[in-house]
Amino acid sequence: MEDVIEWSIDEQGIHIESANKPFLKYKGFLNKGSTDIKSDIKKAWEERAKRYSK
Repeated sequence: MEDVIEWSIDEQGIHIESANKPFLKYKGFLNKGSTDIKSDIKKAWEERAKRYSK
């Protein structure tokens, strides 16, 4: 694993931190749904109803 840094400059100076953040290992873990929130909620309720109606 290589070392990678991120840096930024502001009025207080230069800020440097590790770019190897632990949460990055989850990149792509969550599926991207549609941008239609109402449709997504309806779909989630339907899937939940199927699970609990058995």
